[in-house]
Formats: sequence, structure tokens, C-alpha cells
Amino acid sequence: MIDSLRSLKRGKGAFWVTGELWNGLIDALIADRAVLSLSSGKETPSPSGRQFFIDPGSGSTTATPPFTMSLNASTTTASFTLGLVNAKLPSNIFAGVSYSASGTQYVKLQCGTDGKSVNAVTLVCDSSIPAAIGSAMGAAPLSFEVLLYVIVNGTAFRAWNTGNVIASVQEAIRAPKTSTTPGGPAFDIYYTWQVQSD
Repeated sequence: MIDSLRSLKRGKGAFWVTGELWNGLIDALIADRAVLSLSSGKETPSPSGRQFFIDPGSGSTTATPPFTMSLNASTTTASFTLGLVNAKLPSNIFAGVSYSASGTQYVKLQCGTDGKSVNAVTLVCDSSIPAAIGSAMGAAPLSFEVLLYVIVNGTAFRAWNTGNVIASVQEAIRAPKTSTTPGGPAFDIYYTWQVQSD
């Protein structure tokens, strides 16, 4: 890893350091004794070892939460920061979705599954309230929706927490069978999707 750090190009960008400072940073990582911090462009000694200050430039140091939506009123297009559902990107996350400047609309993730895992995700904006996630016997439902935002007359209200979506199969109902076969299961088991933020 250290050799790959040495080979990275230095210059204006996310972080900029001088050649001497860069090599010192690599040496400090090798020695595993330095205190590293981010600040603006100087190198100063510290009692606990070498302390390096790296100028982050004009870039933002605050991470934007997944699925943060921006509305463009002139094109009535909603765009999103990257977000994942079980490590899958929605197929249209880079294109965004169209919305209406009047009325109430719901921005949702439509998830397609095989009953065991999520295999397709799409962002959708329409006037249909997302249905509650149901249950199915033997496997989780083949599709479900996650509400992200409600748009009312061009103003967005966030409904989802600020993380990626994690969907897992959970047992919902275990109902005794009215008649069983010898050696067969005594219950009908229904499964659902439990959806949470990471």
C-alpha cells in the first residue's frame, strides 16, 4: 500500500502537498508514529512526532447523505446523490426523475427481488402513495417500494432517513397448517422485507 501511495501524483486537486511533505507523510505512515491531521498548508513538529497539515483546497469536507435530492424548477427534474439498496445503485440514479411543479408526488425506490435478495432498483416519481410491504408464503414478496421524499407543489419533504437502504428478509407469520402430510412442515411460513437505514 505504501508503494502505491508513493506512486500517486501530487498536485492541485482533492489534496495538494509538496514533494518533501508527501515523502514525509509516507515515511510517517511507515514508521506508524506520526500524528496526522487536516488543516491548512504547513508542517510543524509536535511533541508526539511529526504533525502534517494538508490543505484540502476548496472542496467540501462534509459528506452529503445518500439519496439527497435536488429539484431543478426550470426542467422539473429531480437529481440525487449516490445511494445504494443492498449495495445496488438504482438504474436511473444518474438520469434523475421528472416531477410536477404542482400537486403531491412521491419519490420512491422500486425494488425487484427474487424473494431472497434485491436484484433491481429504480427511482420513481408519481402520484401513487407507496403500498405497505406485504408478506408472501415461502419467500419474501417479489417487489416493494421505499418512500424517499414527498413533493408538494414543488417543495420536497424528506421521508427517508439519511442513509443507504438495507433490505433483509424476515419471517412475518408462522401459521399452523390445517392439514399436514407425514414428515412435512407443520407450519406455513410467510416472509416480508425489513427495510432500514445503514
